[in-house]
Amino acid sequence: ANQRYKHASSHKRNFRCQEPGCEKAFSSGHNLRTHVNMVHLKLKPFECMSIGCSKSFSTKGSLKRHISKVHNATVQKDSEEKRRK
Repeated sequence: ANQRYKHASSHKRNFRCQEPGCEKAFSSGHNLRTHVNMVHLKLKPFECMSIGCSKSFSTKGSLKRHISKVHNATVQKDSEEKRRK
């Protein structure tokens, strides 16, 4: 348990949300932007492309879960993700 605490405390949370009343802080600018987009701006840029479905989601993971559970399908990795691996 002590090692876990040391590891968690090594992540400095220097990226603080500037929204009034929000006390959240993050270890990266990316995580802060994701938080602001999801929580404060309520953006949902990931749209389900299945015919007749108009759902959209704030994260790619949420969209993948929706497609898997609702449409019983898997999401093909895009070419950018393939290049990273």
